[in-house]
Amino acid sequence: AVSARANAASQLTSMSATFATRPELLACLPPTPFTFRGFNAQLGFHPNDDKVIYGSGKCVVIRDLSNPGASLVYRGHRQRVTVARFSPNGYWVCSADQGGNVKIWSYDNEEHPVKYEGRMLGGCVNDVTWDPESKRIVAVGEGGGGTFCKAFMWDSGNSVGEMLGHTKPVLGCAARPCRPYRLFTCGEDFTTLFYKGPPFKRDHTISTHTNFAQCVRFTPDGSKALSVGNDRKIVVYEGREGEVLQEVEDAHEGSIYSLCVSPDGTKFATCSADKSVATWDLETMTRLQKFELGNRPANMQLGVAWRGDRLLSIGLNGDVNVLNLGDDAPPPSVLQGHQSPVNTLVADPTTGMIFSGGSDGSIVAWSPEQQATKLLSTVSADTMNDAAHTGGIFAIVLTAAGLVSAGLDDVLRVFDAGTRECLGEVPLDGQPVSASSGDPTSDLVAIGMSDKAMIYRASDLAQPAIVVGLPKSAGDLMCVALSKDCRKLAIGTSKKVVHIYALSDDKPEEIATLTGHRREITALAFSPDDTKLAVGDAYREIRVWDVESWAPVVQGLWVYHTTRISCLTWNASSTRVVSGSSDEAVIIWNLEKPTKKQMLPWAHTGGVNAVSFLNDETVVSAGSDGCICHWRVTL
Repeated sequence: AVSARANAASQLTSMSATFATRPELLACLPPTPFTFRGFNAQLGFHPNDDKVIYGSGKCVVIRDLSNPGASLVYRGHRQRVTVARFSPNGYWVCSADQGGNVKIWSYDNEEHPVKYEGRMLGGCVNDVTWDPESKRIVAVGEGGGGTFCKAFMWDSGNSVGEMLGHTKPVLGCAARPCRPYRLFTCGEDFTTLFYKGPPFKRDHTISTHTNFAQCVRFTPDGSKALSVGNDRKIVVYEGREGEVLQEVEDAHEGSIYSLCVSPDGTKFATCSADKSVATWDLETMTRLQKFELGNRPANMQLGVAWRGDRLLSIGLNGDVNVLNLGDDAPPPSVLQGHQSPVNTLVADPTTGMIFSGGSDGSIVAWSPEQQATKLLSTVSADTMNDAAHTGGIFAIVLTAAGLVSAGLDDVLRVFDAGTRECLGEVPLDGQPVSASSGDPTSDLVAIGMSDKAMIYRASDLAQPAIVVGLPKSAGDLMCVALSKDCRKLAIGTSKKVVHIYALSDDKPEEIATLTGHRREITALAFSPDDTKLAVGDAYREIRVWDVESWAPVVQGLWVYHTTRISCLTWNASSTRVVSGSSDEAVIIWNLEKPTKKQMLPWAHTGGVNAVSFLNDETVVSAGSDGCICHWRVTL
């Protein structure tokens, strides 16, 4: 029995480290696909379920289109994931990264074991494809010694051919879905190559394209194949022998990055740098429908996939556009989120809304139904990802006047939390490192810089209402916290000290100094009832101080993180504290029973950057994996 419990615990540990699937996890809102300008973005569907698969950062995301919170996130790669594909039988996933590593893991098994992993190429894997039997896989990309393609067995990695012929990195590949088996590849050498097998060997090279050949696909019956490229050309081939049948010049006004074929094989779709997606009749090669998806660089379309009566396309900004086909189809919808690590978030318990800010400058509003909308500002049109700031978002706080954000572009902005519109902005005379707001009915917000803290009114950003300067002997400002009544300001410094100031209209006055921490102060939070102050430090300890006497209430007990505390906050009843750390864990602490805690290890790959209570039963966290996670409080 002891052995069985140990094995069960070991399995849970392994699953938690690889997948965001802990029992306490209520929802995992995934990041959007990673994109790179000038190259196609890989997107695929499950053969049976209404789920789409793609890579984002070091994660593989399997997104449920009907329920975003039910998405599955695979976190087993150590480098950026470039492509992931379901096997034709739907049981397995092949994912690959920029280091040339390939993993084959089970999708339908609850434990998701890895069947095979190994390094297939010397550089980035740009695309993979399965054969129709779900037994052989082809990986293409960058490599050394002329090895840009490799065909191998799914369970052993053994080679099933010598795929030579390309002289530059290969960008796409496709397998003929019926016998006799064929493989088709395309690349930066402007060529498409046709292979016969298995074992696979080059049959001939086709030099129809005059620029990068970006993508190749077979029709479901294998009778034809198609390729597209930066030369704006569509080429149709005979599927069995690879002979060129037809060419369409200037099919788009920009480079064509990807294509997909309809399930019935009578139509296909293309996406382009001209910010559009088009559908075509395969027999007549005439365009049937064109979707214009914007007029900014962020709207370039890099990937496309066809499922039933709708298309999914990926924009340069990471947005996944859901395009419904047919004359009476509903208008297109957009799936949004973060493409990069999430630095900060704040939850509004009254509305159920969550606002998060990313390292790429984007701000996303999440509705209670878990739908995401990006907030735009005056600089959004000039960015590649619809960012609200031109630098990373360092802090987001809620005030009575709206949502206030501070970015590494040294600008403070205010947004209407309801309409998502930017109401105003003001440049700062330094780089912000922290921000805090008081009671939601107040419009005051504290912005911390390396040598001072400034109190602004979000309703009037013309100039700060109060400036609190730090002497050089105090060290650098690390974090700030504003009390709920907006009468006290706590400043944590690199000298391991917390300075407490009383705020007034005349001049701020230092009223207390909290010492005893062993490393620099990294996180601060006043309790909602303004009776306690929680302090986290780089020594990984959290202390709770009484606001009246400034004596420690909790000391030496909350030291279960293994690295520095990155964030902490209170629940509405001032009885719980939740903390996050770069050790990837979220911990919920009980002030009434200080020795009790709820551990959520491996919450976010790369570290936890932000936490917030949505209500007393739910904690929301965000981290370097780009995910927003909802956790059940069981403490």
